[in-house]
Amino acid sequence: MGLLINALPPEDSAEPVALDTLFRQVVAGAGEPRRARDGLPEAAQIVELCRSFLATSRAIGFCLADQQHGVVSILNSEYWDEAGGS
Repeated sequence: MGLLINALPPEDSAEPVALDTLFRQVVAGAGEPRRARDGLPEAAQIVELCRSFLATSRAIGFCLADQQHGVVSILNSEYWDEAGGS
């Protein structure tokens, strides 16, 4: 998600964001370790969810960052559950 967020145009850009195209470009340009098989379907679901937002860099960026925060929170909880801590 970070690569996709960083690939967005500046927030004040007047051009609409073609999120699907941008996602494909980011995935194609990412190295193999960053294209973890279990992460791509989840990233695609997030992109699909964020497509319902206004196609501006600010709105799409907000959605992607919010979803990234949720995923990181879940992963953090899972990590600490496995590690036996909290």
